[in-house]
Formats: sequence, C-alpha cells, structure tokens
Amino acid sequence: MTYEFNPLLAGRAKHMTKRDVENVIASMDEPGPDDVILAIFALMDGSNFTASRERLHVAFHSLRQKYPGILSFLVFSTSESFPWSDQLEEILFHLSLYRAMAWDAPDYRTYTMSGKNKAIIRSSILPKIDPSTIKALPAVAIDLKAMLA
Repeated sequence: MTYEFNPLLAGRAKHMTKRDVENVIASMDEPGPDDVILAIFALMDGSNFTASRERLHVAFHSLRQKYPGILSFLVFSTSESFPWSDQLEEILFHLSLYRAMAWDAPDYRTYTMSGKNKAIIRSSILPKIDPSTIKALPAVAIDLKAMLA
C-alpha cells in the first residue's frame, strides 16, 4: 500500500490544515540530506526499487565516491561485510515515516514511490535544492537505478 506524501510527521500533520502544511513546506528554505536523497529517488525511472540494505548501502557508497559534492553528508563505515551509513539508514527510515515511499509488505523487499508522490517532490522539494546540485541529480538517479537493477 502506498500512502500520499506528507512532508511532516504523520502525527502532527493530521492536526494541521492543508494551508498549514503548505506554509511549513514553503518555509523550508534550506534542503537537508533527506531532501537530496528523496529527490534522487523521485528522479529514478519506475516506482519500485529494492529495499535490500546491502544493495542500497553499497550503491550509495559508490555514488558518494562518484559524486562527493552531492553526497558528502553520507559517512560510511567499511569495517563490516559491506559499507554501512547510519545517516543513510536514518534517511530511509524518515522517508518511510513521512510516507514519501512505502516499504512494501508482506516481505519488505521493495520500496514503492508513487507517481503522485514523485510529482509532489519534484514541485515542492526540487526547487529548494541548489541549482548546481539539481543539474547533477538526474545522472545520480540513473546511476542508482542501474546499481539497484
């Protein structure tokens, strides 16, 4: 089941009007790491991608090396069997919590991001990201999709 994107925690958002939510989104001038990762997922072709922790962490570790200026906020430990980033894990949790993407039950092997959610992200989050970063994000999304295929 895929939920409608909500940029706020679900518990708070249900007490806010649509206008309140729009005002909060408009006030978020500085995009954070969650926004950059969210934009990358929103720019990927298709609506489903793997939820395998190993594949996601290995892919983002490679992407961080290829695009250090964009993904410098991700710090990886390479002392385990595969690269691991606590920051990436936290971001994936947030994106599920915000309902930007669904972790598909019953086996939780894939994430799904609906076309509607992608459109909302492209219209409300992408414009807040630095233009030089936005220019590179489609290439990052293409590389990520290829790594997760």
